[in-house]
Amino acid sequence: MAKLLSVVRAYQNHGNKISQLAKRFVTTLVDPPPPELKLPTHTFSAANFNFDNSKTKTRLINPIPLIGLITGLLSTGNRCVDLFFNVIKPEKASPAEVEATCIYLKQLLPLAWSRNPLTTLKLICNLRDEMFYMEAFDTAAHWLHHNHPKTLMCNIPSIAVSFGCFIDPVEILYFLLQGRERRRGEEEEDDTTLAELTKMAIKRYERDPNYKLLHDRVTDVYVEHLKSDMEILKRSFKQSDIDDDERYSLAFEMTDAADCCLSSNSMDAKTINATLICESIARKFFPRESYPEYQGIDDAQYAEKIENRLRKEVLDPLDKASRCGRPRKQGKLCEVETYLEEVKAGESKIEPGALLPPQIMAFADHPNVGEVAELQWKTMVENMKKQGKMKNCLAVCDNCIKFIRGKATEVSLALGLLVSELTQEPWNGKVVSWHSTLQTIQGHDLKSKSKFVTMMDFEVTGEDELVIEKAFDSILELAVNENLQPEQMVKKVFVFSKQEFSHEAYSLWEDDYNEIKRKFEAKGYGDAVPHIVIWFMSDDCFDSEPEKIGMPWTQRGMTMLSGFSENLLKLLLENEGEIGPENVMEAVISEEKYQKLAVVD
Repeated sequence: MAKLLSVVRAYQNHGNKISQLAKRFVTTLVDPPPPELKLPTHTFSAANFNFDNSKTKTRLINPIPLIGLITGLLSTGNRCVDLFFNVIKPEKASPAEVEATCIYLKQLLPLAWSRNPLTTLKLICNLRDEMFYMEAFDTAAHWLHHNHPKTLMCNIPSIAVSFGCFIDPVEILYFLLQGRERRRGEEEEDDTTLAELTKMAIKRYERDPNYKLLHDRVTDVYVEHLKSDMEILKRSFKQSDIDDDERYSLAFEMTDAADCCLSSNSMDAKTINATLICESIARKFFPRESYPEYQGIDDAQYAEKIENRLRKEVLDPLDKASRCGRPRKQGKLCEVETYLEEVKAGESKIEPGALLPPQIMAFADHPNVGEVAELQWKTMVENMKKQGKMKNCLAVCDNCIKFIRGKATEVSLALGLLVSELTQEPWNGKVVSWHSTLQTIQGHDLKSKSKFVTMMDFEVTGEDELVIEKAFDSILELAVNENLQPEQMVKKVFVFSKQEFSHEAYSLWEDDYNEIKRKFEAKGYGDAVPHIVIWFMSDDCFDSEPEKIGMPWTQRGMTMLSGFSENLLKLLLENEGEIGPENVMEAVISEEKYQKLAVVD
C-alpha cells in the first residue's frame, strides 16, 4: 500500500476515493500484514519557519471528520483490531460500497478467528449492537453458520435479547434459505414468491442438519420468551392490588418476540412467513398429542388452527400490552436521577463508580437531588485520589461559546473539573480555558465550580481557537513563577474537545512540538515536556446513531482519540490516557452482555 504523502491531500480526496474502496477491499488478505501507514511530517522546520508570526500553528478549529482519515484500512497486525476499526458502515454508502465492505469482512473473519475466536465472536455481535451495521452482521452470521454452526446456534438467545431484536435470528434463517448473502432492504429486487420460499424452507429443514438445528434453536428461544412474557402479562393484569407504575414496570420486562411475529413491516412479515417460524412456535405451544381437538385432522388443517390460536391467545394479547405501556427504555438521565433519588431515600448506598463525571455534574444544581450529586462527586473524587489517578495531569476544557454547547461540552467541562481536583499542587484546582489561559477554579461546591468552568472566559473576545503552543506557554509560565522542579511538572495535558485539528495540524505538530520543547529546555524543563492527549468528541457522537470510535493515534508528544462511548471514558480515567487500539476494542466488548457469549466449535 502506497505511503500516505499528505494528510491534507488525503482528507481533500477522501470523498473521491470512496468509490475505489471496492478494489482495495477485494484484495486478498494474507499474513503477515502490510506495514502500518504513518502520518507524515512536513518539510518545515524550526530553522526555516517563523513560528511567532505563523497562522498555521497547531490549533483546534471547526469540526472536520476524523474517523476514516486516521483509521482507513490500516492494519495493526492484530486482525481482531482490524475488524473492529476497519469494518464500519460507510456514510451514505452505495450498495457496491456495502458489498465491498462485506467482501473484506469475509476475508478478515477467518484470520481474526484464528487469532482469538471469542473476541471475534464478540466483534461480530458488536456489528449488530454498537456499530449497527446490519449488512456486515448478516454477512458475519452467514459465515458463522457455515464455519461454526454450533457457536451460532448456542448464541442465538444473546443475539435476540442482548444485541439486537427477535427478528435477527429469523433474518439469518431467511438469508440461509435464499442461498446467498442477501442484503437487508433488497425486497424490491426479490421476485421469489412466498409459496416458493416456504417450499424451499421445508426442503432445507429436511435435508440440511445444521439448518434444522438452527431453526429449532430459534423456535425454542421464541417459545421460551413468549411463555415468559405471558407469565408477566398474567401477573400484571390479574393482580388488582398493584398500581399503574408497577404494572408498567412489569411490562418493561417483556421482550419484543410477539412484536416481531406480528410485524407490519412488509419485509419482516415475509421473513417470518417464509421461514415458517410462527408455525414452528405454534407446534411447540400446542402439540397435537396434548390436544384431543387436533386428533384426526390433516397436518395442513392442524397448522392453520394452531397458528390462529397462537395469534389469538398469545401474540395479540402481548402486542396489545406492549402498545399500552410506556417506552421500554428509559433515558440515561432518567436512570441517573432514579439512582440519586434512591440514594436520597436511603434505598441505595453511594457507590464511587456508579455514575460517570458528566452524569453527576448534570445534576449539580438539581432542586431535588443536587445535594446527593454533590456527595456522589466527592465520593468519586476521594476514591480516585486513593488510587493515585490523574495526580500529575492538567486539562484543557472546550468552553468555547462560538458553537452550540451540547453533550460534548458537558463531558469536556466535567472531565476538566475532575482532573483539576485530582491533580497535585500547584496544579490542583486549575484548568486551561479554550483561550489558552490557566484558570484557578472558583467555588466551594460542585454547583458553583460547574458554573465557573462553564462561564470562564465568557466575555473574552478574539480567536475562538485553541492554540496548543499558547496552552503550553501558560503551563511553563506557572512552573517558572513557582520555581518548580522538573519532577513537579505535569506529566499529561488532556484536551477534551468537540473541535478538530485544522488540516495543517497533522503535519505541523512535529514542528510545534519541537518549538514547545525548545521553550521548555530554555527554562530547565527539557526532559519534562508534558505529553498531550487530545480527545475529539463531537455532539454527533451522542445522537441516536451508535457511537463511532476512531483508532487511537500516537506520535511524539501526542495521543489522539476520537468518538465517544462510556467505556472509552472509563478506560481513559483508568489508564490516564495510556490507550492503544487494542485497549479501545477490549473496552467496548467488556460489557456484561459480551461475557455471556461462548465459542463451542
